[in-house]
Amino acid sequence: MSIISEKDVELLKSGKHFTLFDVLGSRKINVDGKESTYFAVWAPNARAVSLVGDFNGWDEKLMPLSMRQDGTGIWEGTFEDIQKGSNYKYAINTIQGYKIHKGDPYAIHWETPPAQASKLGTWILSGLMANG
Repeated sequence: MSIISEKDVELLKSGKHFTLFDVLGSRKINVDGKESTYFAVWAPNARAVSLVGDFNGWDEKLMPLSMRQDGTGIWEGTFEDIQKGSNYKYAINTIQGYKIHKGDPYAIHWETPPAQASKLGTWILSGLMANG
């Protein structure tokens, strides 16, 4: 499941995608009649990326993202049952061997400082189907 089009890929690779906020970050979407949440992050130097948050006990093993095979360096995944306002970060294992938890650079909302997690917003793309 991806909301990233071939046009997005072409623009990203050419350095001319000026609205990445439309495709990266988190989005509430409708997949075959079920509300889900789509996540995408640019992490070109990652060996693995997963979603962690208060909805999965911050466990890096439970919600892995998949790296796109188009050379963009984007990792993405779609998950059900994540509620609006949930706190989340991306758990990134780098090819250099570092493990870090990073907030979403395209998050709509954030925790109140000094806390640093992103908060799931409310954007909805209705009618998006899993097969296209």
